[in-house]
Amino acid sequence: MPQKRAFGSSSLAMAGCTVLLSQAFHPIMLAPVWAGETGAWLVALLAGLWASLAFWLVTIGLRKVPGKSLVGMGRTLLGRPGAIITSLLVASALIYHAAFALRETAEMAVSSVYPLTPQTFAVVALLVAKTAGAYADLNGLVRLGRLFFPVLVVSILFIVFAVTGWGELRNLLPVWGPGPAALLGRSFPLTAMYAPGLFVLMAAGRVQDRKGLWQSAAAVGLGAGIIYALGLAMVIMTYTFPLSNSISFPLHEMARLILGGRFFQRVEGIWVLIWVFATVLHGALLLHVAAAAIGEAFDMGTHRTVILPLVAMLLTVAYIPKDQGQTITSHAAGLPLGLVAGFGWPLLLALLAAWRLKRGRSVET
Repeated sequence: MPQKRAFGSSSLAMAGCTVLLSQAFHPIMLAPVWAGETGAWLVALLAGLWASLAFWLVTIGLRKVPGKSLVGMGRTLLGRPGAIITSLLVASALIYHAAFALRETAEMAVSSVYPLTPQTFAVVALLVAKTAGAYADLNGLVRLGRLFFPVLVVSILFIVFAVTGWGELRNLLPVWGPGPAALLGRSFPLTAMYAPGLFVLMAAGRVQDRKGLWQSAAAVGLGAGIIYALGLAMVIMTYTFPLSNSISFPLHEMARLILGGRFFQRVEGIWVLIWVFATVLHGALLLHVAAAAIGEAFDMGTHRTVILPLVAMLLTVAYIPKDQGQTITSHAAGLPLGLVAGFGWPLLLALLAAWRLKRGRSVET
C-alpha cells in the first residue's frame, strides 16, 4: 500500500464506522441476541468496548512504526514471514465477512423485494459493483465512506425511533439476560463482529495526522457498539427475545412497521437502497484492503493484481451455504477467524513491539 498521506484520522474513523454499521442490516446482528438474550444490547456494547480497547492498543504499536500499516508492522517485527502471516490473516477475515455480506444482501433483496429475480443476478450485480470500487484509490473510498457515514447513522436511528410505539420496555427484562458474569464472558467472542475494523489498522499508514490515530481507532468500535446497542434494544423491545431470536433481518423487519399516515407506509424500500449501497461500499473497502495487504506482503507494487483472484475466492465462499439459514449460521460460525485475525494477531504484534522497546531494543528486527 502506498505510503503517501491521503486523509485525516477523523475521515478514517467515519469510514471505519461506515464499514461496521453496514453490518447492522445483516443477520450477523442475531449473534448478540443468541448470546445475550434480553441483554443483547449490552453484549453488543461490551463487545464494542473490547474492540475499541484492542484497536487503541494496536494503534499505539503502529505509531512506533511510522508510516506503516499492520502488514508493515508485521514485517518490521518478524521479517517477511510476519508480513505474509499478517496479510493472509487479514485477507481471510475480510474476504469472509465481505462474502457473507454479499450473500445475505442478495438473499434479502430476492426474498422480500424481487421474488421473481434469480439470486445469481443480484449476487453478480453486487459483486461487479464491489470489484469496481476495490480498483479505486483508497483515498476516494475513505472519503466516500466519510460522506455516507451520516446517511447510514441517520437511517438506522430513524428506524429505531420511528418504531418506538411498537416497543415495550418490559421486554428488556431481565436487563442482564443470562446474568452479569455470562454476559461479560459471552461478549469477548463477539468482539469478532468488529473485525472489519481491520480496515482502519491497514489504512493507518495513509493518515495525515497520526497523533489522533488512536482516538479515531478507538472511536470506531465504540461508535458502532453504541448504534448496535440502540438497534438491538429496539429489536428486543419490539419483538421480545424469543421471537427476535429467529428474525433473519431485524432492522428490515422493523422498517416495515413504520407508518406515517395514508401516504407514508411500507417505506422499507428506501432502506433496501441504503443497505445495498452500504454493502457495496463495505465490500469494496474490505476487498481493497485485503488485496493491498497481500500486495504489500509480497512486494507486488499494486493491489490491483490480486483483486480478481480474491473476487473468485469471495464468490466461492459466498456460495458455500445452500440456503439462507445456512448462510446465517455459517457467517456466525466464522467469528473465531475474525477474533484471531482482527484482534489476536494484531495485539500480539503490539505486545511484541512494546516488549522490545521496554528492553531498550530497536523495534526493527
